[in-house]
Amino acid sequence: MSVLPWIPFLISTDKGWNGRNILVNLPSWDPTFWATNVGKLIRGLVEHKAKVTVFCRKTPLLKDLLETPGVRVFSYKNPSFRFVSFLKCLLLNKFQLVLWTYNSYRENLLLALWRAAGKVRYVIKCDSLKVNPRPGLRGKAGFSIFKWINRSADLVLVETTEIQEWARSFLSSEKIFFMPNGVPKEMFSRLLQKFRSEQPSSPRPYFLTSRRISHEKGIDLLIEAFAMIAPDHPEWDLSIVGPVRDQAYYEKCLQLVRSRNLEQRIFFRGYLSGEALYRQYFFSEIFVLPSRLEGLANVITEAMFFYNPLVAFDTGQTASLVNDKTGVLVPAERVDLLAKAMKDLAVDPPRRHMLAAAAHALVSEQYNDDVMFPNLLRACAQVVFQDSKGQ
Repeated sequence: MSVLPWIPFLISTDKGWNGRNILVNLPSWDPTFWATNVGKLIRGLVEHKAKVTVFCRKTPLLKDLLETPGVRVFSYKNPSFRFVSFLKCLLLNKFQLVLWTYNSYRENLLLALWRAAGKVRYVIKCDSLKVNPRPGLRGKAGFSIFKWINRSADLVLVETTEIQEWARSFLSSEKIFFMPNGVPKEMFSRLLQKFRSEQPSSPRPYFLTSRRISHEKGIDLLIEAFAMIAPDHPEWDLSIVGPVRDQAYYEKCLQLVRSRNLEQRIFFRGYLSGEALYRQYFFSEIFVLPSRLEGLANVITEAMFFYNPLVAFDTGQTASLVNDKTGVLVPAERVDLLAKAMKDLAVDPPRRHMLAAAAHALVSEQYNDDVMFPNLLRACAQVVFQDSKGQ
């Protein structure tokens, strides 16, 4: 049986969640999600004794979720039948609340119609990747549907102040809930104290990234950038943490490392979680986010809390956290500029320490899950426990 990572946050004494039938709607499941908002929310609902069903695609990674006490999985195998499977899931279960709704327009549109018929309430995460509509008539039509789906929701979660302001252009303020990617401050503070008494496994400074090994996460771009500065800075290493999600891409990255003769300086650590992962953060000098495609990565606030200055490509909502006060933001896929930013921080310890301190302070003060998640559960409770005729 899998062991959920301990994510402490204040739990209200309200027993109203007990036995409530809740659906969490995802395109797929990954064990790394336990460290993200959706994983933390599932954990909180389970601890409240809610009946949690997760709808997602059937993959080998579901083993982790299937072994989680208090969670039921409704999965589909063929993506072509995802919509039919989602409809079946709604018909066979009397859900009182549907959360997250990351799936495609068809499933979300069905959910909005289900809500209009009074059969369910739902809380949607306003996907930052959809904020800018695609060009052309089809893109505009899809964007209009996306906004209508958000208008139909009982509550819309936004992860940055920029998305919050954008959402106010078509949503009432009372429907918008600010929910950024945060950190469990109490637990992380205890880990900081513990790590400070430890010795690093290697005396060599290293750059760190923690991403799933796949093309959109840009690991190959990071390897290229490190290769550019490696000859002039032989004391530095690169540590890459994350599970392999694309074997062919992983082999390509390994070949890239070999072609640059960096096997002794670039290390793939595999999937790490809990203390093993956070120890990597604590002992690293600089965290790098080389993603080609990103919303707002949860790893950013984690790295910031453990005193990492950041170097990142300007993708998605990354700029809401990475700026000249916390690190260096680089135009997307500009490997040469990524390498320069890494080098500039590597040779300037005082600047690194200044950025790291500012990054830690920001997350510690404004991105505390111990405060944010009880507020989110209370907001969701107001949606579920209000008078809801027709449900």
